[in-house]
Amino acid sequence: MLFLWDNEQENEEDEQKDDEIYFDGEVAEIDDVKIEIKEIKVIPAGEEGNEHEDSPVFAIWYDATNKTDKEIDPGMAWLAIFTAIQDNDPDMVNELEVGSLPDK
Repeated sequence: MLFLWDNEQENEEDEQKDDEIYFDGEVAEIDDVKIEIKEIKVIPAGEEGNEHEDSPVFAIWYDATNKTDKEIDPGMAWLAIFTAIQDNDPDMVNELEVGSLPDK
């Protein structure tokens, strides 16, 4: 299983925005938010944090910092920067969905 972060967009406006995204593998930053990835883990089905699913989940723990006066919650911050793609089929783009939180 391979997971990639892909911030490429299809239209010209979004491509311009991509030039403004900083990501060093642990910290991602745009004008409005900063995300620092703390831990990445695959949680097997049935284990703590994934008790109710039949498939493993790819979990990412992170800190989100709102750098503005806008209302931006951590989930919105994540979605503003990242799209998770599972590259397991050369004929299809498999974008992973955001799931429930695996812990408190």
